Amino acid sequence: MRRARAFGTDQLVVTSAGDWRLNGARAGLALRLTELEDTRFLSSRAFFDAWAQRRKSFRMEHFYRLMRRKTGFLMQGDQPEGGQWNYDAENRKAIKPDLFRKSPLRFAPNAVTQQVIELVSAQFGDHFGAVVGSDWATTRQEAHRALDAFVANALLRFGDEQDAIRCSAMIRCCHIRCSRPI
Repeated sequence: MRRARAFGTDQLVVTSAGDWRLNGARAGLALRLTELEDTRFLSSRAFFDAWAQRRKSFRMEHFYRLMRRKTGFLMQGDQPEGGQWNYDAENRKAIKPDLFRKSPLRFAPNAVTQQVIELVSAQFGDHFGAVVGSDWATTRQEAHRALDAFVANALLRFGDEQDAIRCSAMIRCCHIRCSRPI
């Protein structure tokens, strides 16, 4: 509402949110709302809703299989590529305690990252969440160093623990942490 007043508008044009919380948050706005379909997904919300209405229970795996058949992605004819629909059971292992496990490679924020942190703090300080320093790779060179460290130290465990996160003073996860800047 604050931005609408600043720009002198009574209308908001948005892309359909993929998050129920965002949809709910804008429901009470005193603005004319125009919602556009989000075309960045392989499925429309209407397609998903039609699928969901016919289900007794929701299990996203069933929807993913339908979408793979519909698109042909990761399929060999009518069978899944590699003979298995997914490897979720194998990928849900807990992280084993390992005092000698190396933490992901971390980087000090460069000048641009620090400016962005300061800008976000100044412009959005009253929003939810907290701005903290970033220790992720932000340049191509750092990303390649992070990738090399991942291959050397974490790749062998990636499949088993790819969705595992250990909460401690420092969050560790088996994801590469470098794909965006590469």
